[in-house]
Order: sequence, then C-alpha cells, then structure tokens
Amino acid sequence: MAENTTNKKFWSLIIGCLLSASYLWLVEVGFNASVPSSFQSEMEFIVNYYHLYVTAGASIALTLLVVLFMPRLVNTHVSDHVFWLTVPALLFIIFAALNTHVLFIPALSAAIPSLLIIMSTYLVEKRDQFLPDRMKIW
Repeated sequence: MAENTTNKKFWSLIIGCLLSASYLWLVEVGFNASVPSSFQSEMEFIVNYYHLYVTAGASIALTLLVVLFMPRLVNTHVSDHVFWLTVPALLFIIFAALNTHVLFIPALSAAIPSLLIIMSTYLVEKRDQFLPDRMKIW
C-alpha cells in the first residue's frame, strides 16, 4: 500500500513538473500566434492582449487532456495527490515573479486556468467529502 501511494505521489509530481514546463512553451505559442485580420480592425485592446487569450486557451486544452488521460496512463487521479500536482506550478509562478518580470503575466495566463481546472476537478471528485448529504444535488 505504501509503495502504491509513493508511486502515485511521484507520478503526480512528474505530471505537475511537465505541466509547469509546458507553461513556457504555451507562452511561446501565444506570442507566435498571429492575430486574425477580423480582430485587427477592432479595438486595440484585443490586439494587444490576444497572445494572453491564446496562451490561456492552450493551457485549458492541455490541462483538460492531462486530467482526462492521467487516470488511464499512470493509474492516478487528480484527487489522489493534488498537492504534488500543483506545487510545481506554484513554484514556477513564484520563480517568474521574483526573477523574470517580463514573463510573469504571460506565465499567469497559462498557470491560472490550469490550476483552476485542476482544483475544480479535485473538488468534483471529492465532493462527497466536502458537502453534507442535504446539499448534494448530483
């Protein structure tokens, strides 16, 4: 039993590290995305922040894929060891805030949607522990 828990913690940490490393790649994808011509004639706000929207969208898609395939590939769920899954992302955000001020906001646009999806998945999977019986609707 202890060996199985250790393996799940290890896999959660590895997947968390891979997600954190992918934030840099997602920021690069967002910066390289070209703004569609229909948006260029619109407000300047959309053009200036389009790369952040692309980064957030790509982060949502990647995190959903990880959440869906994690139980099948490594036999662990998000709810098993959510701490080890989120620690690398939080450390990456702290590192970006302290060292690379240029990267901080784009990194947040990748990390925050990812962390929200992970926490939402955790709460949905553990809802029986958090909600009293009278509040369960599903």
